[in-house]
Amino acid sequence: MQNVPPTVAPDITTREGFERVYRAQVATLFETAYYRIRDEAIAKCIVHQVFCSIWERRETLVIIGSIEHYLVRAVKLAVMDHIRIEVNRQKHLEKASTMMVCPEKKLTA
Repeated sequence: MQNVPPTVAPDITTREGFERVYRAQVATLFETAYYRIRDEAIAKCIVHQVFCSIWERRETLVIIGSIEHYLVRAVKLAVMDHIRIEVNRQKHLEKASTMMVCPEKKLTA
């Protein structure tokens, strides 16, 4: 296996470079998220969050390999995280709804 030295992704350290990567990748990343989630708003939000995270960490982020593969992997991981959170939320809601007591009696004054 070839050793590839880690490098700071030069294309994302400047605003222009970041915007270039964003424009080139946003549609593909949206499709990746949407294919798995089937919710346009959530897919857009996930892609937005990934790009925000990249921008915030741009000066210290170490990417080995292509930025495209990194972004696709980041979106897939964010989708899995979203699904995990939603499954847990549903479990808690179901548990809470079975614990609720709803009296059938009508209160009279």
